[in-house]
Amino acid sequence: MSRRTPGTVTPQNLHQYVRQQIDRVRTSVQTVLQPGHPRPETLHDLHRDLRRLRVIIAWRRKVVPPRPPADLEELSGRLRRLTRLVGRVRDLDVELALWRTYRPGPRRTDPGPRRALATFGHRLQDDSRTGRELLRATLLADVNAGLLERLESSLSRTTTPAAAKTLTRAIEKERRRLAERAARLRRRALRDPDADRLHEFRVLIRRLRYLSDLEDRLEGRPGSTFPARYAGALRRLGELHDRDVLAAHLDSVDPTHREELWSLRFRAEHRQLRKDLLKELKELHPRRHLGRTRADNP
Repeated sequence: MSRRTPGTVTPQNLHQYVRQQIDRVRTSVQTVLQPGHPRPETLHDLHRDLRRLRVIIAWRRKVVPPRPPADLEELSGRLRRLTRLVGRVRDLDVELALWRTYRPGPRRTDPGPRRALATFGHRLQDDSRTGRELLRATLLADVNAGLLERLESSLSRTTTPAAAKTLTRAIEKERRRLAERAARLRRRALRDPDADRLHEFRVLIRRLRYLSDLEDRLEGRPGSTFPARYAGALRRLGELHDRDVLAAHLDSVDPTHREELWSLRFRAEHRQLRKDLLKELKELHPRRHLGRTRADNP
């Protein structure tokens, strides 16, 4: 990665980033509201961009002067609920897609445990359909209520140059703190790579990515300086988490499923993904790669 030097911090950079994220959310919302089953990638993009807006709101509150708009608290709550709903629907769709990839269709002669697995699949399908219907209704209500326009108006209100620079320094300090914590979590995950520790590491790296991207935009950078190796690891950690969730659900429904051929294939690929990720994590050093200042990060 090339040496990065600090850019010019201006309030206009923040306002432009807000507009970009609002436009991305608006495009994804229009796609989800169209007839048919939205692709998991569309829900993933919408979920990601909503989280980015929440990061902007969280840091916008810390900018003084001026004080954050009074309506930002209400908008933040609505955005938080919408983000959780999108994430829930996305997770259900991904789990259902994984289930359909590995599990053969049920047969009338299936014994009790296999019928339990079939019921599990039907429930996933019903929950996914119900979640999409609720999501569409919620999105339509929020769009009609002008949620995105109000968010853009609140987040784009005048910020002083001094406040923008103060915000950038605070974000850099937080990024370095999170990088230190990520380094500790990485060591713990390598010692005992259970699902919870790997998921905790993933969530923290995701937070670092959003902070890094916000910092880039405040400094007027056209693209992200977040290391590509971490972006790739983050994607694969998400894939592993999806499989961890399905594996836990299958074990709770019917532990004997492990003897079936489709389950043997699923578990073998699950183990290989975990093994490859752990090998990859050994090459990652968050304190070195993510915690440096813009001037000294090679």
